[in-house]
Amino acid sequence: MNQKSSARPPDHGILKKELFGYTGICLVLLLLLGTGERLFDTFPVQGMLSALCYLFVGGLGMSAGIFRFRPETERSEFFKTFTLLYHPGVWILAAASFLEKTGIAVVRITENLHLVYIAGWTFLVAGMIVLVVILRGSRM
Repeated sequence: MNQKSSARPPDHGILKKELFGYTGICLVLLLLLGTGERLFDTFPVQGMLSALCYLFVGGLGMSAGIFRFRPETERSEFFKTFTLLYHPGVWILAAASFLEKTGIAVVRITENLHLVYIAGWTFLVAGMIVLVVILRGSRM
């Protein structure tokens, strides 16, 4: 009767982990941009900068903004849904931008790259809708 649940307690440091994760990824991309001529031959600078833009603005900017202005949002029951929608959208857009700008993608992929952008923006917008629901609920 007095059984305790074996489920893990909620992790309230999600936003800190997101900030560190996106910061690390952006730093690695910046380091890759400055490593030398061999890398520029393989991956043109424009492709990496466009992917970095999505990751820096969309990922790091959103996590830092939420962490700074609304840290209570990570306690919402819908925060995991937001995370599972928004962040894949950012990653899909960064990958599509990288593939488009570098020109290293297979022809079949580049012909249908607009579908990848549509998928990325769909995830991103769905995540933003969930975030708006979270923010409206936290003010009540």
